[in-house]
Amino acid sequence: MYLANISFASSNTWVRFKIGYTLGTHEGTFSTISKQISGTQDPFTWKGQFKVKLEDAEISDRKLKCHFLESMGVDYSKSAFPKSHVCTSDDQLPKEGPDSIAYPEIVFSLDQVSPAKESGRYLADGTWTIHGVSKKVSRIPFEIHDGYVRLSTQIHLKDFGIQVKGFLFISTADTAEVEIQVKP
Repeated sequence: MYLANISFASSNTWVRFKIGYTLGTHEGTFSTISKQISGTQDPFTWKGQFKVKLEDAEISDRKLKCHFLESMGVDYSKSAFPKSHVCTSDDQLPKEGPDSIAYPEIVFSLDQVSPAKESGRYLADGTWTIHGVSKKVSRIPFEIHDGYVRLSTQIHLKDFGIQVKGFLFISTADTAEVEIQVKP
């Protein structure tokens, strides 16, 4: 039985990310999440996928969003990035060609849910696919609160071959903090 196969946006549903850099923290949010989950209301039966589109990232500064799209979406083997920034003068990536987005989505494929030692908590096993690289992960802790799945995890950019172009003395951390709240 399918619980859902929809794309939705809600103030109660989001993926938030933070990544440190020399002068502070960059933050962003995805509030539109596509999901396809099979199973019953019992979390131990859940399998499926959650997806966000890079272009749906809500980042306060246009230039910063374009740099995010460069790092996360461009195929470095074909692009001038990361040697040079490829954002246009209006802080956009080209729609076509070697500097356009080649990897438009971030996907988490949920393979298995198991109980955690703490009551009301669970552990998720699955696969992150980011920047064209798939990486199995296990034992990501989460809880269900008021009908929403909530989890926090870290993603190491180097694990997915992601490069962030620095500027002068400014550099970016390798670890992104990710928080997710979604209704299964």
